[in-house]
Amino acid sequence: MPETRRRESIRAACRIVAATRTAAVEPPPLPLAAWERVAALAQLLEVAQARRWRHAHERCRERLRRAASELRRQLDECDGELARRTPDEASTLRDVVADLDALEREFVDVRIDLKESLLAVVTESIVLEGVELGPFEIELAWDRRAVRSFSYAVRALSPRPATGDESVVHPHVRDDQLCEGEGHAAIRAALHDRRLLDFFTIVAQTLATYNGESAFASLEHWAARRCTDCGATVDDDEGSCCERCESSLCGDCDCGCSSCGRTACSTCGASCAACHEHCCQSCLEKCSHCHEDCCERCCHDGECSICRTAAADEQEVNSGEAAADPPPTPVSGDSANAVRLGEAALLA
Repeated sequence: MPETRRRESIRAACRIVAATRTAAVEPPPLPLAAWERVAALAQLLEVAQARRWRHAHERCRERLRRAASELRRQLDECDGELARRTPDEASTLRDVVADLDALEREFVDVRIDLKESLLAVVTESIVLEGVELGPFEIELAWDRRAVRSFSYAVRALSPRPATGDESVVHPHVRDDQLCEGEGHAAIRAALHDRRLLDFFTIVAQTLATYNGESAFASLEHWAARRCTDCGATVDDDEGSCCERCESSLCGDCDCGCSSCGRTACSTCGASCAACHEHCCQSCLEKCSHCHEDCCERCCHDGECSICRTAAADEQEVNSGEAAADPPPTPVSGDSANAVRLGEAALLA
């Protein structure tokens, strides 16, 4: 290890030990906010059930389940803080420095930020049952002024969120928070004892493990596709793809071009202005009069059927007006003279 990196590790170890010694005697915070959220969601669930709002009831029940899971996690943290041992039994400064050295060998990348009091490692790409989720960064923060000596976050470096929930980038990670599951006690014990290598290793192993019963979202939400037009989930054995951009389409949005028969999404196709049939862009022609896009059946010689019909109606109207007003009958010379003679006799 370079000497500069070695000195940085020693300084980080000193600050970590100092921060955890100060924070060890502080009482843990109670999860009051999480409890209030559970209580509020429980009331909303009762209202939805009483009024038989089926969709609202399902949504409230799901939100209540997640809130209860978060409350349980925070209660477990509180219990771990109360049960932890005295700082004298934790890892020494020498042990912490050794763990920092070991992290360099165990992980893809290690980052120490003394200014922000952060220690972070990067895992290899996580693959769960054939679903690739990419590498994750585990970021551990220490703060001697905080009630809790350590806090950590798990971030996806190449996010591939679950279908329908952008906040879930891993079945057990939501909003950068890890659902520790059965690893909770081991993680808390490692942090309490300042066993940094054990902490990062346990978290990385948790990320590499899938438990469908405690997941924020099942792996099916990564395997499923999303309809480009309406956003609905499309199973592998259902729906189709746009033959131009290869985007996924559900059964309701799957529509072939009325001219060529090829499937086109709303971006690669449009409706004919005359017959309103769905067509791909290449089968549409712009009318030279109204400038609307029309299909090949409705547009001939650059003129759509709407404009042709309008022109024919106008011509028919003009023909009718001409028939209703015939031209005046020409008068012969004798008839004109007779009129004049009669007028002369009358005036005489």
